[in-house]
Amino acid sequence: MSEEPSLARRRCLRAAGVALAGGLAGCARSGAVAAPSDDLDFRSDAPCADDFEVVEEAARIELGSQPSVRLRFRNTGEVPIRYEVTVIFEQGTSLGIPARTGRDTLSGRLDPGETVVASATDDAADIENTEFYDVSVSLECLPG
Repeated sequence: MSEEPSLARRRCLRAAGVALAGGLAGCARSGAVAAPSDDLDFRSDAPCADDFEVVEEAARIELGSQPSVRLRFRNTGEVPIRYEVTVIFEQGTSLGIPARTGRDTLSGRLDPGETVVASATDDAADIENTEFYDVSVSLECLPG
């Protein structure tokens, strides 16, 4: 679990925000990303962690509007997986320290072979100032 991928995502979102000032700012990535992904913070050593895949991650971050992060999860294994995904929305401060603007938790169960799409957003008071986000994942293998 390294901070470098998170910082890369932040730089990407900030660069897009500057390049598209006044327009839609965001970074979207799609394609197969096997878990544990370099871009996600997995807090589980569960044996089924290799079977949990994030196959799509897309974000819409625009200053002045409500941010949204869409994630598509897939269970490629033989046992059900319980997941809890936390998305934390943040903004930069004048001191260069990220400040939380909101958060959303997505949780559920994936049966073997199942794919689920979930969207994270928040309506907190400061949410329209969001510039970037972080995603962390916690997994639990369930008895078949």
